[in-house]
Amino acid sequence: MVNARDNGVYMTNIAHIISLTADNLVVECGGVGKLVNEITVPGKPSLENHEPVMEFEKAFKLVELLVGIVDTVVFCSVLNFNLVESARSLKQGGMMRISLRLVTCLSTINCLKKRQRQKLRRADLVPKLVQEEINSKLTPLGTVGEPLRLHLLNKLEQRHNEDLKIDYLLEEKDVYHLRSCVMRDLDLYMKESEQQALQVLFYLSVLTVTQYHEIVNRHRGGNNITEQVQRALAHVGPLLNDLLLDFQGFFAKTILGTHGRELFNESLSCFKGEVSVVELAMQLCSQEWLTALEKHAGVSFTKLLREGRHVASSTDEYLVKLALWSENVAAEAIAEHIVRAAEFEMSSKQIVSALLAEQHNTIRLLHSQQKQSLVTGEKGWEYVKQFSEQLNLDTEHVTHYRLDSWEDSSRRRYKMLYNPTGTTHPQAVMHPTVRVPANREIECGSPNHVIVAQQLKKSQQPPEDDEEQDTAVDENDIDNNKGNLLFSERATLLLPGRRLTGTLTITKLAAMFSASESREEENYKFYNVDVSAVFTRRYLHLYRALEVFTIGHRSWLFVLTDYEAVRRAVASLPRVGVGLQYGLPSRRQISLAHPRRLLRESNIMDKWRSREISNFDYLMFLNTIAGRSYNDLGQYPIMPWILKNYTSEKLDLSDPGNYRDLSRTMGAQTAERAAKFRDKFEMSKEGVAPPFHYGTHYSTPGFVLMWLLRVEPYTTMFLKLQSGKFDHPCRAFSSVAQAWDNCQRDMADVKELIPEMFYLSELFVNDNGYELGDDEEGNSVNTVTLPPWAKDHHHFLQVHREALESEYVSSNLHKWIDLIFGISQRGDQAQAAINSFYYTTYEGLCDPSQVDDPIIKEALEEQIRSFGQTPPQLLTTPHPARNSIQHVLNANIKNLNGIVSVLNPVKDHPVTLVKPLLNPSLHSSPVLFTVSANQTITTNKFVPSIQNAYQVFVESDPSPRHVKDPMDPTLSSLPSSYAVSPDGKVLFCAGFWDSSFKSFAVDTGKQVQAMFGHRDLVTCISITDVAISLHVPHTRLADGIIVTGSRDATVCVWDWSGKIQRVTGIDGKHASARSVLTGHVGQVECVHVSGEQGTVVSASRTSPILLHRVTGELIRKIKVPPQFMIPSSILITKRCEIVAHYADQSGYLAVFSANGHIMITQELQEQVLSMICDREGNFLITGGFNLTPVVRSIKTLSPVLRLAPCQSAVRVLSLSQDQRFLIAGLTNGTINIYPVDLRRIVGDNYATAGNQ
Repeated sequence: MVNARDNGVYMTNIAHIISLTADNLVVECGGVGKLVNEITVPGKPSLENHEPVMEFEKAFKLVELLVGIVDTVVFCSVLNFNLVESARSLKQGGMMRISLRLVTCLSTINCLKKRQRQKLRRADLVPKLVQEEINSKLTPLGTVGEPLRLHLLNKLEQRHNEDLKIDYLLEEKDVYHLRSCVMRDLDLYMKESEQQALQVLFYLSVLTVTQYHEIVNRHRGGNNITEQVQRALAHVGPLLNDLLLDFQGFFAKTILGTHGRELFNESLSCFKGEVSVVELAMQLCSQEWLTALEKHAGVSFTKLLREGRHVASSTDEYLVKLALWSENVAAEAIAEHIVRAAEFEMSSKQIVSALLAEQHNTIRLLHSQQKQSLVTGEKGWEYVKQFSEQLNLDTEHVTHYRLDSWEDSSRRRYKMLYNPTGTTHPQAVMHPTVRVPANREIECGSPNHVIVAQQLKKSQQPPEDDEEQDTAVDENDIDNNKGNLLFSERATLLLPGRRLTGTLTITKLAAMFSASESREEENYKFYNVDVSAVFTRRYLHLYRALEVFTIGHRSWLFVLTDYEAVRRAVASLPRVGVGLQYGLPSRRQISLAHPRRLLRESNIMDKWRSREISNFDYLMFLNTIAGRSYNDLGQYPIMPWILKNYTSEKLDLSDPGNYRDLSRTMGAQTAERAAKFRDKFEMSKEGVAPPFHYGTHYSTPGFVLMWLLRVEPYTTMFLKLQSGKFDHPCRAFSSVAQAWDNCQRDMADVKELIPEMFYLSELFVNDNGYELGDDEEGNSVNTVTLPPWAKDHHHFLQVHREALESEYVSSNLHKWIDLIFGISQRGDQAQAAINSFYYTTYEGLCDPSQVDDPIIKEALEEQIRSFGQTPPQLLTTPHPARNSIQHVLNANIKNLNGIVSVLNPVKDHPVTLVKPLLNPSLHSSPVLFTVSANQTITTNKFVPSIQNAYQVFVESDPSPRHVKDPMDPTLSSLPSSYAVSPDGKVLFCAGFWDSSFKSFAVDTGKQVQAMFGHRDLVTCISITDVAISLHVPHTRLADGIIVTGSRDATVCVWDWSGKIQRVTGIDGKHASARSVLTGHVGQVECVHVSGEQGTVVSASRTSPILLHRVTGELIRKIKVPPQFMIPSSILITKRCEIVAHYADQSGYLAVFSANGHIMITQELQEQVLSMICDREGNFLITGGFNLTPVVRSIKTLSPVLRLAPCQSAVRVLSLSQDQRFLIAGLTNGTINIYPVDLRRIVGDNYATAGNQ
């Protein structure tokens, strides 16, 4: 350790400290010369004559301690002290000379102490002192302590006498130190070692001669002189002998007798061989030797001591200068500190005030959170008790459901969750004798309207596009803020049908809203890492709100005081822009951009025109950037009426006569109705307000709640709007055909549709058991009457979706967009298109903030909320039309069912997993990932052609890897046993004997991690392809969710972190299941997790299909037909439809809705081994023992395309991310690659969709 290279600097620093303190301590002890004189001068053996600066015993203890350090740092090391000697201005060998002075000082003091003890012993004082000490300690014990006293006295005397028996001149350790001073650098510095040998020789000679004379004088005439001399010089004699022999040549030239005679050679015989120390002492005591040593060696020893005094003096001067310098530095530091303290005191006042405000907010939030936790716990217990009733599917008790707020990527909300507080609202039933009031338009000529119009005359022009003004936000505001509290202001949280006033607080970790109402449970929180998009929104036509979307597929709409508050809030939130799906940069300036700029700079219009996205997705995009939100019923998303034929038995979607005119508003679908509204426009010119065609709007909270009457929580909102009563049955939404007819006859009804009309079947059924009454003809309106061409509500939605995506609508939808969002929305274009509404519905024509009268202001705000708001104008030029299907379809693809490439990565071993990894943001190069039944991993080249998008170059992996851990022999190697991470770097395998599932590095095949959470064999595994959040503080953002099923009848949910390539747990580190899903009674056969829907679906034998949230809550138990016994695979489509395959007999396929309804089943004629769904959920592709991949329509499960047959059974299927290639893995180890264009199949289906 002393000579370790890493300790070199440390040891050198210690040596420097030794050089600074050694000589000063020697001086404090009296100096070596004075101490030696105490020994050599007769009659002065006492130390009492010394007058040191510090107490002698303290100085001696320090010297003794320092010699111990020198023993380690100097004598036991091989360090070179040149740096220390240079820093201390010492000549070469100075460190060893310092050590020699220190050692001689200690040895001299030890010698003096020994002489004192010898004197006491000769005076017979030791026994007396010991006796007195023992008596003083034990006398209080009396006779009881006598035996103990005698025993201790005996022991102490024995020990002391043993010490006094040794009459050595020097202790053995002192002789060792003197020898080390001479011999350490003998090989490196000979001259310095010779001088030190001469000095040690002189020092030892002086002590030896003195000791010899003292013994002779004390025992004059005695017989034991020789014995006493031999004992005294027993340690010193060998060192003297070695010095005289080892430095013979140097001493012969240096120590000269009288007239220069060589004494050394003459006396050499006395120093050789077995010479007694007595003879050596006698030789040294001769007068000639004493004279020669004093003359030659004494000068060197004196020079050594003089150097020590000089070094001590220079050290004192150095320390004095250092003290003065330190005092000056301290004075300057104090002055600077005073200045800084004053500055700090000034700035601290501001910081303290900010911290006090933050502390106040934190305490308030914590207090609120505590109360909320208590209320949540009580509600949770109620939820558990009531939810247990749902698990018994045979009960007659009505189970209530509510619409889940979870949105998919198309902003659709499919799932109905159990509603523990739901009721049938029996008190809200409308009495049949209640008179039905006539529908009435808003009286636009009322006094309030006239006054408001006059006050707002100066602001009737729409605001300029602020796309230049909204870019002045610092992109690094949140990063430069050193505090934890970033934003805290009064705000209003808009929830569907509710407005909560409170405080919005944004910290570096999360955003929290605390309501100021008495209900303490009204507090909401989301973590900043979960934020996926931030939009600036309008509220009451003013840009003073923002909507935050999270990865948890939920949005939060906050209304702030003004636009500047919105800017500060956006600057405090993460820099995410409006999301990545629109092709816009993740910048805060984008979050503040005007909707018109968002449309212009995004790539969504181009994608829609090239048919890369659906009509529904494009309309939802326009609604989203225009500020239409589910959280604000006054600005609910708008969708157009598509069809006008709701009376025929059959519907031909290829007939344009079955569609509404998308170039006209709902008020101008007929010439007669259009003429009436033109006349109304002319009549309204006489009023103070700007002229208008319609006094009502196409989207109002009342219309929205009418459509959603049968769906909670909108039922409760409807009752609140209607004073706690259901509307009269004649006005309720009870028939699709009647709703359309009302829009053609009623002058006050020009409403459009809502998104749920295209996907939510619960809109048309009365699952919650409300009593809505009977119409005038005595027909119940509890459920909605569907058109004759619709077999049921699921079929209606299928046809309605197909109509929306039809070629007619695709070719004309841009005209409707011009009416609602574009050029025909305002001004002369709107007048020509019969599309002008009352002025309070327009941005820029109505500004409540400029109204001073509080009564008028409140009335105006309520009118804006309740009677519709026109979206901001996104386009001032005509919207371009969509490209035709024939224009988009690729002409290079001649045969949709042909095979373009064949790959054989592992011969004669079935392919169990195949997945193309083509995402450039996740994968460095496009590859085709495969796993074979013998657990061989390959990553094969998969490069699509640049010239032909439906050609691909493939090449087998030259170095396949093998997973060495064997699977349990009782479990077959199936596709459901494997999954690969989204980035393709990690393979997950199930089926190991120790009830674990394991992860393996794809590039090496080595095990990375083993996860334990089940009590039996893991049978199946699934992983999401998109990021999802579980809203857990420790791991708020996971790169994926892994779900595993087991023979123990449980399903476990795990977090996957792509950043650290690990399965994590609640603490974010150690792997543990996020939640354990129960409900099965047997082995879980198949499982699938959808990050899009946030749901897990699982199936086991003779049990219902279970649908859970990824957070663990049971959504639904889906009953299956009794002939469905053996599930083999299951999946969730983008539309949240559940497709299951059962392997009973020749096999069954079944499609279920997200809410447990059987949509269609079909018995197969061949055994299916694998199935996948396309990205949009339109098609199901199956493969199995019939050797042919089959493309089936989800709505009918009938084949629409059969691909070219394979050489053996199809074991596994996969679609490329761009949906251009279908990859089929076969049981013989071969992989077939098919070009597919599902858009062509969709087009063909719509073209022949008649006679539904």
